[in-house]
Amino acid sequence: MAEKSSDFFKSYQQYNDAGKAFLDKIDPKTGAINLAEGIHLDLKDKFYFLD
Repeated sequence: MAEKSSDFFKSYQQYNDAGKAFLDKIDPKTGAINLAEGIHLDLKDKFYFLD
């Protein structure tokens, strides 16, 4: 489950254009994360994964 950066970073609107562009490139995810080689993470809603 991924969130938009503008939702994930509560101070998103306070960043300048370069900061917003950087944040828009990342994809914070929570919940079940499947990685290469069969690795499975269950982050629930307490942690976020940035690929």
